Amino acid sequence: MFIREVITKNNNTGEIFRSFKLLKTEKLPNGQIKQLALLNLGPYFAAPKEKWKRLCNRITQIVDNQDKLFSFDDDLELESMARDLATQLLEKNHTLPENNKTTEESYDPNIEEMSIQCHRSAGAEHVSLHGIKLLGLQERFMSLGFGAEKSKLAVALIVARMVYPSSAKESRRWLTNRSALAELLNIDLTTDYSLHEISDLIYSYKSDIDANIFNIPDDLFNSQKIVSFYDITNIHDDQFMTLALVLDDRGFVRHSEILPDFVYDPTTLAEMMKTLEVGPGHMVVLNQDMATAENFKWLTKNGYSRLVVNRKQKRYFDFSKAQLIKVNSAAGVEIYKEGSADGLANKILVRNLMNRPGIFTLTTNDKKMSIDEILDIYSYLTDIDSVFKSRESKLGLNHIFNYKSRKVESYLFISVLAYQCIQAIRQRLKKAGIDDNWLTIRGAMSTQARLSFVFPMKDGRKFWIRKPIEAKPDQLKVYRALGLNSDPGGEKKKILR
Repeated sequence: MFIREVITKNNNTGEIFRSFKLLKTEKLPNGQIKQLALLNLGPYFAAPKEKWKRLCNRITQIVDNQDKLFSFDDDLELESMARDLATQLLEKNHTLPENNKTTEESYDPNIEEMSIQCHRSAGAEHVSLHGIKLLGLQERFMSLGFGAEKSKLAVALIVARMVYPSSAKESRRWLTNRSALAELLNIDLTTDYSLHEISDLIYSYKSDIDANIFNIPDDLFNSQKIVSFYDITNIHDDQFMTLALVLDDRGFVRHSEILPDFVYDPTTLAEMMKTLEVGPGHMVVLNQDMATAENFKWLTKNGYSRLVVNRKQKRYFDFSKAQLIKVNSAAGVEIYKEGSADGLANKILVRNLMNRPGIFTLTTNDKKMSIDEILDIYSYLTDIDSVFKSRESKLGLNHIFNYKSRKVESYLFISVLAYQCIQAIRQRLKKAGIDDNWLTIRGAMSTQARLSFVFPMKDGRKFWIRKPIEAKPDQLKVYRALGLNSDPGGEKKKILR
C-alpha cells in the first residue's frame, strides 16, 4: 500500500491539477504487476510526504486488526487520519447477506473487543440540508445543467458555509475528515473538482438563481411586505468593496450586490441606493464608520430611516441610564434600553456575555419602531455574521486576497445563499416557538454525530454498525419543529472482510 501524487493537465486551459491516491500493487495470474486505486484522497491531502510510508503501514495494521506496531502515539493528527482512511477502506470492502438483515446474534460478535470509529458531526448538517430543501436549491442546480455530482457538491459547499464557515482548503478538510455530510448526500467528497470551481460555477448562474431563490420565501411563508434595510460590509482587497444586502421584514435576502466603493459620503450613498433600486420609506443599516452627519442628513432628506450598529469591546456602560428588558440565557445576551418607558425606544443595548463579549448599541431615528422590531434586526445581523465571518479571519477573505475579484464575488454569493437557507430554517422554527439565532441552533445541533461500532467475529471478519448518537431533548425539539427524523443518516450494518 502506498500514496502517490497524480498530476493532470487541462488541455484546453493549460491548468495543472494535483490530487493524491492510495494505491496497492497486485500480481496478476500472468505474472504482471498491476496498480489498483484504493481511495481518492483528493487535492488537499495534508500528510507530509516523509510520513506517507508510516501512514500506509498504520492503515494496513488497522485493516488487518493487528497489534499497535506502528501506532502514532506521538502524532495524534496522523493517527486520526490513519483510522479515518482505514475505516473508509473497510467500508468499501464488505459483504452483505442476501436478506440485508444482519444481526449481532447471527454472527456472534465479540462485544468485549468492540471499537468505536469515525466520529463525524451530523446534526447541524441534517438541519442545514433541510434549509437547502426548503429553497429547492439542489433541484435548481440540476435544472441549470450542473448534473448530479456537481449539484451535490454545490449543496455541500453551501452547507459547509452554514455549519463551518472557512476557507476552501479548510472547508474541504472539514468535509472529508470531520463531517458526515458526504454520507447524508451519498457523494464522494474526495473528487478532483475544487471547491473554487464549484463556487465559480454557482456564481456564473447568479442572475438565474437570484430570480428564483430570492422569491421563494414569499410562497413558503406568505411574507406580505418588504420593509428593507441594508447590511453594508466593507471588504478590502487593494480597493474598497461593499456588499449590500437588501432584506425584507422577515430577514430574507431580496437582493445582493457587490459595489466597488465604500460609503464615505452622501454622493456615494446616493449612487448605491440608485443601483439597488430601493426607494424612500425603507431602513438603511449603517455601521459606525458610515454613521456620519452628512449621511444622516441625506437619508432623512430623501425619506429613509436609519439604524446605526456600533460594537464596543468593553463590557462596561452606565447601567443607571439603562433598563434591563430581556435576558436570553441560551444566546448569552442581556437586552437593555435607553429612553422612554412607554415600550418604545430609539436606543437598544445588547450585552453579549458569551461568544463575543462586548456591547452592541443599536440606535434608530424611527421612533415608531418597537423594541422587538429592533431586536429582530439585531438577530438578522447576527445570522449574517455567522456565515460571513470564518474561523480564519474577518469575513473569511484573507485567504482569497490573491485571487481575482470574481473569486471574492463567488465566495460572497455562496455566503448569501447560506444565509438565505438559515432564514428559511429559522422562520419554520419561529412558528414552533423557537426564536434562537443561528449560532445557538448550530451549536446545539453540532454535538449530534455519527459513529461506527466495529465488533470482531470468530471467523476473522468484522461486524460493522454505523448510526447517529441519540438526539438530546433540545435537538429533538428542533427536529420536531422542522418535521425531520432525529437519526440523520439512519442505521447501517455490514460484514467487513
